[in-house]
Amino acid sequence: MAGIYRNRWSLISGMGGRHFPDSVADLIRNTQLIAKTSQGNPRMMNTLCRGALLDAATRGEQVVDISHVERAWVEVNG
Repeated sequence: MAGIYRNRWSLISGMGGRHFPDSVADLIRNTQLIAKTSQGNPRMMNTLCRGALLDAATRGEQVVDISHVERAWVEVNG
C-alpha cells in the first residue's frame, strides 16, 4: 500500500526518482510524525504527505525529510 501511495505522488509531483529517505530510521521518524500529528485521520495524513511533497518540490529537493513534514504541519495548523 505504501508503495502505491509513493508511486502515485511521484507521478503527480513530476519529479521522478526517489522521494523518501534511504535511511529506515529517517523513514520511521517521518511516518511516526505523520501518524502522531494526524491522529490517524486519513484525510489529514494525505494533507500532510501532500504538503511535505510540495514543500520539497518547491525547494528543489528530491527527498522528503522530517523538516518538510514539520513545515507541512505548520502550514496546515497555522
